[in-house]
Formats: sequence, structure tokens, C-alpha cells
Amino acid sequence: MQPGQPNQSNPPRRQQRAAKDNAGHMMPGMSQPHQMPGMKPGDSNSPPMNSMQLFGALQIPGHLACNDGITKSDDQCKMSCSLLTDEDIADDIACLKNIIKTVDQSRYRLVIFACTSVSAVDPFKMARITFEDLEALDDDDFTEDNSEPMDEEEQDRLFSHWQSVASTHQVSIPPEMAAPIQQMARQSNAREPVPFVTLSRHEKLNETAYEERMYPAGKWACITKGEELYEQSISMAFMKLMRYICKENSAGRYLGMTVPVLNEIQISKDGKSFVRDILTAYYLPAEFQQDPPEPLDPDIVIVQREPVRVVTRVFFGTTTEETISRQISLLWELLGSTEDFLRDTYIVAVYENPGIPCRRNEIWFIRRDQ
Repeated sequence: MQPGQPNQSNPPRRQQRAAKDNAGHMMPGMSQPHQMPGMKPGDSNSPPMNSMQLFGALQIPGHLACNDGITKSDDQCKMSCSLLTDEDIADDIACLKNIIKTVDQSRYRLVIFACTSVSAVDPFKMARITFEDLEALDDDDFTEDNSEPMDEEEQDRLFSHWQSVASTHQVSIPPEMAAPIQQMARQSNAREPVPFVTLSRHEKLNETAYEERMYPAGKWACITKGEELYEQSISMAFMKLMRYICKENSAGRYLGMTVPVLNEIQISKDGKSFVRDILTAYYLPAEFQQDPPEPLDPDIVIVQREPVRVVTRVFFGTTTEETISRQISLLWELLGSTEDFLRDTYIVAVYENPGIPCRRNEIWFIRRDQ
């Protein structure tokens, strides 16, 4: 097997994957639902286990704090769960303080944890914090200087972590990816959002079910890959884009990360599966929109994409053809019978790198031209 190529040893078939998924087995790479610290499965006072989602650096329980448009929540903080996963820690702190003041302690036994390692070397490292610690928290407590180079042990741990994640996608990571991975880890807190305008929000059961947005025209670095599995295609494409972002460009410099990265899907004529070729697109940061650095990789092209109006719905976890197909079905159920949106093309918007557990994604439906 060549480094950086899909892992073809005992390659899984799409049909076998679908059969296992329908039988109720956990999809490869999917994390088990989070359990609220201090609570036991089956506790009569506990919310359903599928609502035990923890968000952000403070690991705030979604069933208490926010709405994700999917599960029932007390929504104590009156906010979208996506706001707990962005770079602004201030609203996380305010939300958690509000929960502590208002939550019914007879129903929930709170034990508060925080992510103390925001680098990608050890994304699961946790530490208990007290209510007194929480009162003293401010933005500076979660600001990290990642400019220092990693030592050899940290580099090995980081690369091994990415290799482990890649193996769930049936992909191997070549050694030359070590430098781009380290660069991304050092710059993990600096992410420029792709500009958009929110046109409307639509609620169901007092929660945001989906929203409509307008994205302006702009320049994107695009690459198309057509591997056997969807997750292989997006992994191979993103590795190439990482190298372009980090240094393999005509400017010879790190360009900066923007979010989300888009994966555009075409549906087969029979409507039962994805077309193998997946287009992955990275939005050029604002400073490069007028004069984008040229890719050194001939597989990557700079494209001027037209404005697009989309309906979006948030979901969390890894993305496979099966999980995305379920999200497409869920959003069609919410929209009902309408011909306002394309049925042969969808977009998956990804907000975190593959090394992040329970990462945030969105499914986008493209509105037809008016």
C-alpha cells in the first residue's frame, strides 16, 4: 500500500456498511453518546441518553444549556449549541454560570469539567474545576500561545492521533503530512469564518430546526477525489488542501484556515447512492481573495464560485454516506413537499478538523435559481 492512499486491505463495501448500520451497529469512527458526569444510565431523573451532548471547552451539557435543532433541551442559555463551539469563550462562561444558578439540583448532580489541553496533541485531557474557579474565569484562561515548536514526543503523539483517526476512514497518512498537521495544530485557534448573511431561522418545538443563509461569491481552492468510500475521498482531498494551505503555494507561506470546508455531493440517477466523485472546497481568506496564491499541486484549482442561497441544519459526529443520507432525509422531512431546492446536489459543511471528536457539521440544501 502506498502512503497517502486509501487502505485497501479488506476494503469494506458500501452495501455491507449499510447493512451493519441498519442492524443498529455503531458506525466506524462514531463516538458513543456522552454521559453527564455524576449521572447513571437509566436514572429516572436523567434525560434520554441521546441528549447527553457536551459542548465547548467547558463541556457544557446540551440538554440543559442550548438547542441544536435535533434533541429536546431545557435551553437555559437561550442560544444555539454552535455558539458553544466557536472561538469566543465568554458566552460559554456566562452560560455555565447561568445553569448553576437556575438548574434544579434535585434533578441533576453537576460535576463540571473543562478541556485543559486545546492543542490537538491530547484532545481528551480533562480537569475538574470548582464553582469558585468558574467565578474567576475569563477569556485569558483559555488563551494559548501555540507559537512554540513541539518537541519530538509531542510530534509523534499528534501524528499517531491523526493516523488513528484516518484509519477509521480507511486511509493512511504519509510521513510528509507531519509538518502540515503540526502547523494546523499550532494555528488551531485562528479560524476565519466564511462570510454569510442569515435570512431566516425556522423553529420546531421552540428549537432552531434549520436556517436559511446567503453566501456571497468568492474564490475557493477546490479538488475532486473519487475513492470507493465518501470518507476516503474527503480525507484524501483535505490532506492535499492542508499542504496547499500550509506552504505548498506560490506565496510559500501559511495562508490561514477558514471554516467551513465544503464537500459537495452528487446523487446518482437512481437516487440511492452518492456519485463517487466528491468536490472539496476551501475558501480563500479575505487577504487572498483578490490575488490567491497558486497551488503547486495540479489537482487543486482556484475557482470563482457564484453566490449561493442555502438551507442549513446542524449535526454532530463523523460523516459517512450513511450518516449524511440520514441527515438529508431529516431535513426533507422538516421542509415537506417542495421543489425549491436541488435534489441531486447537496453540501456537507465541516467546521472542525478530522482529529476533533464529535465535530460540528451542517447539511446544506441549495435553493434553485429564482
